[in-house]
Amino acid sequence: MPDLSFTDFNLLEGTFWIICATISFLSCYYVRFLPRVFWHVLSLDFVLFGISDFVEVYYPVTFLEHGGEWIFVWKLLCIAGFVGCFIWYLRISLQKR
Repeated sequence: MPDLSFTDFNLLEGTFWIICATISFLSCYYVRFLPRVFWHVLSLDFVLFGISDFVEVYYPVTFLEHGGEWIFVWKLLCIAGFVGCFIWYLRISLQKR
């Protein structure tokens, strides 16, 4: 199995997150117990997280190096968005019981 370069890995990871965004966006038509706005927020978060991987490919500094702190903050904000969506999901699912 060939080794993936940093660039190839980030391109694949960014594509994965965009696919997750598409699936979550389409879920608003099939999963009725969650409001559509939930799926739209989750999809936007996936898209922003995927774009951050594409930015890492074209920006010469990774988020772990000096000068790449803004990418690290971007990723942390996306992770906070995922945590917020998870809490939102838990609250809705517990209210349905």
